[in-house]
Amino acid sequence: MLDVLELGEDAMTDEMARDVAGTTATLAESADGLATDETAALAETVGQNGAELENALESLLALQRSGALTDLVEIAEVVSLLTAALDDEMVRSLAGTGSGLGELAQTAADDDVRNGLETLLSGVGAVDEDTGDGIETVLAGVGAAEGEQVESAGLLDLLRQSRDPEVKRGLGYLLAVAAGIGQHTAEN
Repeated sequence: MLDVLELGEDAMTDEMARDVAGTTATLAESADGLATDETAALAETVGQNGAELENALESLLALQRSGALTDLVEIAEVVSLLTAALDDEMVRSLAGTGSGLGELAQTAADDDVRNGLETLLSGVGAVDEDTGDGIETVLAGVGAAEGEQVESAGLLDLLRQSRDPEVKRGLGYLLAVAAGIGQHTAEN
């Protein structure tokens, strides 16, 4: 640019002078836009963390070259779609489940309930050597009963049902649990 100015006014046309003035104005505006506190802080941060930024860019480039970056972006899009797909009913259902679990936890936190559950579980543990198996048996029985149409039963219904081999096994198990509960209660 200095060479053009050194040639003198005769060698520079009016259009060339306008182009040089326009380019100079654009450069001045760009420099003015870059000269902010934020840009200076960014440059300082880049300077202080150059090695880490270089490693991060190399990792990003490796992901791009291997195609994994595209896969990661697609996974993020799927997660975003799934999140957006939750309708109001689903949110209400999840909130109801959370509320129910909260109520269950609050009930279980009561001292009497906790002590009763401890006694029951000790009784169940007395039936099976592994308490986990006993709990699983009790929960499976509760789950099976929950799916059945249950009607109130009297003493005659109890006597009739006691002929059923499954009921006999269940009653035997309940009697063993009752004995275990009695044993635990006597020890405490």
